[in-house]
Amino acid sequence: MKSFKIARIKKDLTQKQLSEMLGMSIATVNRLENGSKPIDDIKVRDLKKICSALDLDVVEFIKKND
Repeated sequence: MKSFKIARIKKDLTQKQLSEMLGMSIATVNRLENGSKPIDDIKVRDLKKICSALDLDVVEFIKKND
């Protein structure tokens, strides 16, 4: 998910920092960024946490990555 990575970089966060904020492993953050973990596999609760941490609108994020 290219927009996920772009948003993380705009917030000046490393994958490690974001993973700690979200309570997820670095490997999960990496899989989200490179698209090996599809958006359909993300729990709504986690999607909300991700979008909140990156100041993204959930609906727009889904549209861009659908």
